[in-house]
Amino acid sequence: GAVIATSHQALALELGSVREIVTRVLGELETRGLAALARGRIEITDKASVPRGENTTATDFRSRLPIAT
Repeated sequence: GAVIATSHQALALELGSVREIVTRVLGELETRGLAALARGRIEITDKASVPRGENTTATDFRSRLPIAT
């Protein structure tokens, strides 16, 4: 899958969030088989769940994830 070389902290800063929330969401994605996590590395293992397009927002992305809210 697609690999993103970043830390949870760096991703949180880019998203305007905090590390704890990013870590929680990434952990849920990993549990559901959508991502694989390693130190400084996030692999998207289910690309079909990732919305595409330059106007995709975080809300669009979250709405397509099979995560209970």
